[in-house]
Amino acid sequence: MQLVKLFTVPGSRIRIIDLQLNMSQFVTLCRHSLALIRNSRSTIDVGIMVQDLTTGKENYSKGYSICEVIRLYEGFPSNFIQVLTKFFNSLKRTTRHKFDFEKLFANPLYDPIKLVYLDFAAAQQKKRINIGPSFLNRDLYPYISKTVACDILGVQYKVIVDLIKLRILKEVEINYQTLLIRDEVTKLLKLCKGEIMPLNDRVSIREVMPAFARKGITVAWLIFLIINGLLIPGSSERCISIMNVTFDKEVLQICLEQFEIINGLRKGTASMPNGKTDVQFGLATVTGKGVVFNDRVYSNTQMIKNQWFELALRTGSWTIPILYNPDEGEHLVLFDTAGLEVASSIEEGPEIEPAILESYYQALNSLKDQMKLFKQ
Repeated sequence: MQLVKLFTVPGSRIRIIDLQLNMSQFVTLCRHSLALIRNSRSTIDVGIMVQDLTTGKENYSKGYSICEVIRLYEGFPSNFIQVLTKFFNSLKRTTRHKFDFEKLFANPLYDPIKLVYLDFAAAQQKKRINIGPSFLNRDLYPYISKTVACDILGVQYKVIVDLIKLRILKEVEINYQTLLIRDEVTKLLKLCKGEIMPLNDRVSIREVMPAFARKGITVAWLIFLIINGLLIPGSSERCISIMNVTFDKEVLQICLEQFEIINGLRKGTASMPNGKTDVQFGLATVTGKGVVFNDRVYSNTQMIKNQWFELALRTGSWTIPILYNPDEGEHLVLFDTAGLEVASSIEEGPEIEPAILESYYQALNSLKDQMKLFKQ
């Protein structure tokens, strides 16, 4: 009855443990608590998993999920401790689920739950049971996992992997683990957030990614453009995720148009019987043999002059961003803030026309010039 009133009568509250929660507070409790029981068997219908209840769009699925959370806190703390025991013993437990639940404790309202949780975690550690990293003490450690970095930056795991490939983030070996430097991650977030400003006529990364992804532009690419000064970010005071960082709509439109120009320029570089001319973004590897991409090796006189390949032999390979056409494998276009560098396959192939090469340079330089106007 309390539950029905909560969602139908304004100002109603529901009693959970000794807490009197309004609708918003109760929904917050449900959202975070489901992280603990997401992969467990339902206590209401043993024939299904809670995972099934939280992914469906039907109203009855949502209703079941709410009831599971109420059961979780009945007879507190006994049911809660039983669920915690199953959670930490589960092979399906992930750091992401753990963090999702622990974020509940950012609000002191839920301190009664937090105290029991911390006592349980301390008892597990005394038994030498590995409970994994905690959202509550992540700032105490100088090195963090990729999952923790995802949480700090507010991005998906693949974005972290791409940032490592682009050498924006650096991996280090600590006690046989491959970790990231926490300060580098937090500094990247601060850099990407930019200045606090009004968000009128601005658009966030989250909003533009559906359109940009179709062009092959990823979140990591946008971060690359921010770092190199081609995009000027801004955010609100409450911004806690790179996905909520915003840009001027006109600047982003210029950026997208210039990439489309580059796409069009590729029409003259080779004969393409299927008519496809789209350029895509990718990552190539600089090695001692040359620039390697899709099992082919590329080079040019400028790379040889700057001793890229000798450096790769001495210090190890590294990853660089490129533009490429899936239908024409003779050339790569290396994305650089000073311009565009074209590398040719070491295997014999048609040379790129000087006029086309000059058009590449003009396209990116035009983009840079227009970006500078917005900085003034």
